[in-house]
Amino acid sequence: MKNSLLFLIIILSIFISIINFSNDTFYFISMLVVALTGFYGFFSNIKLWYHKSSHIIVSSLIGIILGGYELLKYGFGWLGVLTGNAPPALNIGIILFGTFSIFILYYEKKTLDKKKSDTLTKE
Repeated sequence: MKNSLLFLIIILSIFISIINFSNDTFYFISMLVVALTGFYGFFSNIKLWYHKSSHIIVSSLIGIILGGYELLKYGFGWLGVLTGNAPPALNIGIILFGTFSIFILYYEKKTLDKKKSDTLTKE
């Protein structure tokens, strides 16, 4: 399951990165960082039980931060409308990835909590 989550994160982040290649360099590089984090977690052969989970959590946190940044940028862009500027554009791909990242982080936290409680009951 963790490999499929990492693979999904990699595919979505590369797709969004390609979409933002000519529009916004910040999002292009940020989504490449998310993809590289996922690649390392997917292809590394480290025998720690939490290794893939840590890559899922880091990728999700970066996605949540990017989604929040886009919402703030869009909201403050409307302040510019009051001064006569054009309305801001909303990057819906980043917002959707941020929302997706919230659900992934919640799922992964629930999985780790279950694993922790199973470990404590064995002792």
